[in-house]
Amino acid sequence: MSETNLRYRDLFLVLSSELKTLLHYFGDDPKYQMILEVFSEYKEDEYNSMPKQKDLLAQLDLTRTKLMELLRELYHDFKHSIFQAHTYPIKKTEYFVNVETLDNENWQIGLDHLEHIPTVGDKFRVQFIKGEYSFGYFEVKEVHHSIENQVHTVSIFVSDKFDDEDISFIA
Repeated sequence: MSETNLRYRDLFLVLSSELKTLLHYFGDDPKYQMILEVFSEYKEDEYNSMPKQKDLLAQLDLTRTKLMELLRELYHDFKHSIFQAHTYPIKKTEYFVNVETLDNENWQIGLDHLEHIPTVGDKFRVQFIKGEYSFGYFEVKEVHHSIENQVHTVSIFVSDKFDDEDISFIA
């Protein structure tokens, strides 16, 4: 098994953020059952504090060395479970467009679906966003992808703040 340099806090946060996937692969494995139960109690979005290592040691009746071995083994097994193509299950894809206008208005639009994910430099129009100085034409400045807990999130950052040579397509 290859060792990771991640410490307790990092391992806990990384693994607990993938609870659905871990349950998919290791939910029936008695070796990981207790630690998966602990992960299921921790909800980062609800501002629950992460269990202190000493509390977790007492709860699981493990030594510090055994706990770290268990977390590292789970991390290693998780890494190798999703190594092949089509093995990490994506249950949902979410799309967001973050719009910055010339008059410093900011919009975040959650999209139902998107046929094509634009790339940096692409230009498009959002008819209903017009500010004092805005025409509704935007340029893609950044595209961010994140994958967590079987959800792929695509965030597209656009702006109507063009360089002078870039506005020829509006005319």
